[in-house]
Amino acid sequence: MILVSFFYFLPIRSTAQNSDQEWFTFLQQKYFENEHGRYNDFLIQELNRYLDTISAPGQQDHVLYMLSNVYLSKGDTLACLYTEIKLLSLYPSSPLNKQMQNNIRSLLKQAGNIELSQVQPQVFQGIQSIVPSSETEEGWFSFLSFIHRLSLKSFRPFFKSDLNRYFTRYGTNGEYTDIMWYWLSEIYRQQKKCGSAKAYLQEILKFFPQTRLQAEVYYTLGTINYHCLSLFPEAQNDFLQVIDNFPRSGYAARSQFYLAEMLADSMHNEQEAIANYQLFIDAFGRDSLVTEAALRLARLLEKKKKYTEALTAYMKIVEKNQQPEAVHQAFLSIAELYKTALHQRERHAATLLMMVNRFPEDSLAAHYLLEAGLEYKKLHNIKKARQIFGLLVARYPMTSEEAKAKEELNVIH
Repeated sequence: MILVSFFYFLPIRSTAQNSDQEWFTFLQQKYFENEHGRYNDFLIQELNRYLDTISAPGQQDHVLYMLSNVYLSKGDTLACLYTEIKLLSLYPSSPLNKQMQNNIRSLLKQAGNIELSQVQPQVFQGIQSIVPSSETEEGWFSFLSFIHRLSLKSFRPFFKSDLNRYFTRYGTNGEYTDIMWYWLSEIYRQQKKCGSAKAYLQEILKFFPQTRLQAEVYYTLGTINYHCLSLFPEAQNDFLQVIDNFPRSGYAARSQFYLAEMLADSMHNEQEAIANYQLFIDAFGRDSLVTEAALRLARLLEKKKKYTEALTAYMKIVEKNQQPEAVHQAFLSIAELYKTALHQRERHAATLLMMVNRFPEDSLAAHYLLEAGLEYKKLHNIKKARQIFGLLVARYPMTSEEAKAKEELNVIH
């Protein structure tokens, strides 16, 4: 049925193409005749083609309006909603404006889409703050920026199509082409199409060598080469581009951290990794990853049998860190270093005791106290052993460790 309808319209269109107005009138006629959605597919194809090829002023908003209703007739609520937001964004002075705002509110309530329901306030705020403009490059950028900020997976196919529309219209001469290419690379990256994502980033650097996005592009290239494509030397070069040329950008800290991580885990250059973790801690001491970097640095030092340096690194975590989990891990590592690597049993026991005092609710606290008491007993510090066994009995009754502590107290009395 659709195929027959399409060929039925072809001769009419060949005549209508002599005049944009005639073609618009023809599409409008078929729109009004579209009872029961019989022409839905044809209208969606031809209205979109009209938008791409014809620039007659005063009609594009009406074409978008018809298109949104055809999508709704077909049951494609998302496409309808997206098209209406586009109409408002590109033609905020259109006489259809008020009706579009009401339609969008109604669609958001009826969509049954959890993702859309979560961004209702942002959509309403966005459409109310649209600055009147015409369908210019600036207007397209404002609209696509709004869609990008919404970050809706549901809108991704439409967003991608409109990014390509922008490229078709403005090409490499567009004022925002580098940004659009970056957004397109993000879409491919989210879809795990890393090669395509990388290609668009490389296009940015090729056609816009002085792009405002240099730091962001090199950082993203680094993460793609590292995490997705396992091209470690290339990733290293990308991260160094950010670290060396944009040290104050928001991407320098992450580049430094991932460089150190990659050197340790993937390139097996532990000495360079140690140096880079230390650089990260020194340069970006307030970054949220500094605790993770400190733990990784300490473990690498321990692995390289630099036990004194590892101990110092772990102690800094205990002294300066506010993250309980990290402090707990550091305490355990310090205790283990004293016990197995440095053979300082008294300090091993003292560390266990400090850890229990810091984390009395730990599920293994009774175990650590028992271990500390036994260490002091072996060191013939009976007074200290008795004190710890007594503490265990008082704090952790009804445990197997309590029973053992009572036995020890009977022996050493």
